[in-house]
Amino acid sequence: MSDAADNELRRPQARKHKTGTSTVHVGILIVVDTVRDAAMLVTIMDKFDVHLAFQEGKG
Repeated sequence: MSDAADNELRRPQARKHKTGTSTVHVGILIVVDTVRDAAMLVTIMDKFDVHLAFQEGKG
């Protein structure tokens, strides 16, 4: 299996998001869905590699 195909299997949720999603829309989703707000924020941060930047110094 190729690396690209392997990545597709690991992160299928990444394919569901449109590239044109506005920050206003994302903000509304986080405020409205308080059950999943933390998970959504982590997913958004992960997309921008913020998660990796904060974890690098902890290892």
